[in-house]
Amino acid sequence: MVQFLRTLNAGRHAKVSAAVGVLFAVVIYGFFVVAPAVFPGVPARGRSPLLFLLLAFVAAVTTAMLLVTLLTVVSAVRLARSGGLDP
Repeated sequence: MVQFLRTLNAGRHAKVSAAVGVLFAVVIYGFFVVAPAVFPGVPARGRSPLLFLLLAFVAAVTTAMLLVTLLTVVSAVRLARSGGLDP
């Protein structure tokens, strides 16, 4: 199983997915919390920044899990089309 996951580059996919998930969370938090505090023309949200931080965490984890699954499935399909693993 470990060799199969290495062949699919699951570790690399997990690192890339985690980075994309964190970046997405930073963008969400920046849009909903930082932008209203910094730019005077942007209307402020009536919620606590802590709730948006929790939303950002959930978005980061969900995005990372979805992306690592997608990337690993694409790798598996490519591996299957190329002839697969040697027994």
